[in-house]
Amino acid sequence: MKIAAWMLLLGLPIVARGNVLINGGLETSLTATQPDDLVYASPSMNSNALPGWTITSGTVDIVPNSYFQAAQGNFSVDLIGTPGIGSIAQTFATTPGDLYRLTFEFSVNPENKSKEKNTTKVLQVEALGANGSSVLASQTWQDTVGTRTRTNMEYQQKTFTFTADGTSATLTLAALAPLNLPAGITAATAYCGPVVDGLDLEDTGSGQPPAPEPASLGIVGAGAILLVVRRGNTKHEIQNTKHKTRNMKHET
Repeated sequence: MKIAAWMLLLGLPIVARGNVLINGGLETSLTATQPDDLVYASPSMNSNALPGWTITSGTVDIVPNSYFQAAQGNFSVDLIGTPGIGSIAQTFATTPGDLYRLTFEFSVNPENKSKEKNTTKVLQVEALGANGSSVLASQTWQDTVGTRTRTNMEYQQKTFTFTADGTSATLTLAALAPLNLPAGITAATAYCGPVVDGLDLEDTGSGQPPAPEPASLGIVGAGAILLVVRRGNTKHEIQNTKHKTRNMKHET
């Protein structure tokens, strides 16, 4: 019997899983503009460039695959825009007490604008609770360019989890000030930051199977009774076979 059938027999819910986020691939319908062939976005410029997402601070660059490699689809997002650190956020419905798991692709802008190639780019991911301010979970990742190039971004898959405290939560992704910035460059004037793409947020459930309801207990009980009866019938069949065999011997 398949797992789903067993779950139905035991009265356990079968929950359809799927990406909770809108536009987890960070795609845009806007046309990249010159001179850099990027889509520039901020709270005051192209603020709706990423459907489902809000540009919450600073500037970000929505980068087409033709400029540097995307992990999924046609675009990725550099969370340091032109210029300065920025952040994006999305609010979504949640089930209180459920554990949510985010997986995403992480890289860094490999360019050497303003001599930033040797800096350490820092990404912060946070989950905010239903009140929009309580931090349910927070984590940072950092990396340097290393051997990355525009055609080989060497994306790394990262995982982030949190437990919902209400019927909604907000996911934020932000660039923090790069480490080891060259002289004269600040977080507000930097151009190259952490790059993200391919975000998938799943509701994994509460982690504890729910107690069977009375009706479900009845089903389980009936199943147990049938199993006992079946075993009893099998036992009787074996005994009957033995008796028949003995009778045949006596007749012989």
